Amino acid sequence: MIDVNSQVTAVSRELRDEEIDGTPARVQSLSQEYPAAIDDVWEAVTNADRIARWFLPVSGELRLGGRYRLGTQAASLSPAEAQAWAFTDEGRAFYRAAADGWGTAHEAAGADPATAARGADATYGFYTGQAPSE
Repeated sequence: MIDVNSQVTAVSRELRDEEIDGTPARVQSLSQEYPAAIDDVWEAVTNADRIARWFLPVSGELRLGGRYRLGTQAASLSPAEAQAWAFTDEGRAFYRAAADGWGTAHEAAGADPATAARGADATYGFYTGQAPSE
């Protein structure tokens, strides 16, 4: 089982503007370091059982050109169960911390603090059903 409180702070978030195929785009990046041997890291990102331990359940063909699914469609966790978790103390704390992390990344990308805070509140509200504060 994932320790969500530790996981939310274990990742780095970044927002940046780029041009993709001649069109301006906002790019979000989420990264995490794994202090392990390359063979162990490769196994962790290519083996369905290992992926589920650190990210989401995955099903399908994990091979070049294969098709796969991530998330509740691949797991026994129903969408209703996932939504119910969002309303638990643990779920609310996770979504608040994750939203605030994206707010910090937004500010680091040049947004003014009030705009970044509103974005974080809107993100939190989306996942928890709570209206953003005015």
